[in-house]
Amino acid sequence: MLSSPDYMLSIADRCADVLVTSGLIGDELATAIKSEETSCGNR
Repeated sequence: MLSSPDYMLSIADRCADVLVTSGLIGDELATAIKSEETSCGNR
């Protein structure tokens, strides 16, 4: 079991960045994904 939920959220952040870099999603979607994580009270 992970001691910190921030670890999983950092993976999601990095994945969003990779998808932007590869051209699969835009900056706006990546920003929305990252803000959704924080709006859920997970950070």
